[in-house]
Order: sequence, then structure tokens, then C-alpha cells
Amino acid sequence: MNYTLSADEIRSANTTYVALAERYHWPPRELDEMLQRWENLVIRLEGEEPPSWASYFNDMHLRYNLEVLLNHLPDSIRDKLVAALEPWDRRFEAATQIVEGDLSDREARERGYWSSRIPMSIAKVNDAYQRDEWARHFPDKFIH
Repeated sequence: MNYTLSADEIRSANTTYVALAERYHWPPRELDEMLQRWENLVIRLEGEEPPSWASYFNDMHLRYNLEVLLNHLPDSIRDKLVAALEPWDRRFEAATQIVEGDLSDREARERGYWSSRIPMSIAKVNDAYQRDEWARHFPDKFIH
């Protein structure tokens, strides 16, 4: 993912994330890693078969963490990161669908938008275990 932050701006974003991670008990991560994981997920969603249910929702949590981070950064840094995320977020939206009703757990519901979408391709899951996992959480998305 292309973004143009100075070394000081990256350091500032990472420092802010560390403070948020300590406050909210998030796993430690670097900005580059989070942005790369988001990009990788979107590319995978555009492919034939989605990631596992658990992997997908872990990445949704990561995107939620990025959203919280953006809200705690100075405008100059936030604007650059939003510009870098925007095309990937649009691609994510194109590769997913909104889930109506109750999501899998209270925490996911609290994460809002990012956890309110699931891959368009879940009905194409070939692995039996992964298919059962997705179907258990979203049975109306599968033909039985």
C-alpha cells in the first residue's frame, strides 16, 4: 500500500497505536504490518475463495483498530492514511456484502461497519471445515 509518511509521522502513528493497544488490550503491531494485512485481505477477498471465518474476523478487528488509530492521529497524518486506505476500502466493499441482523458476537457488533460485512464469495468455499464454519455463522448464505 502506498502512503507518504515521513519517518517521524510513522513513528508518531506507531507510538499512538502502542498507547491504544495498551489501553484496549490489542496485540502489538506496526503501522506497516497493519496496512499490509489489510491489503492482503482485500486481494484474497477478490479471489475465488475467502479466508477462514476466524481469520476474516481477526482482520476485521485489525481494520477496526486502524479506524480507532485514525481518530487519534493529527489531521495531517490521518489525511495521508485515509487517502492510502480509501482505494482498498472501496475494493473491500465491492468484494463483501452487508449482513443483516445479529452478528456472531457482541464484540463484533460493537466494531460496527467493518464487522457488518462478509465476503461475497463465502458460498464458494470448497474446504468442508471452512464451509461448515462460515455456514454455522451465516446459514442463510448457503444453499443446503
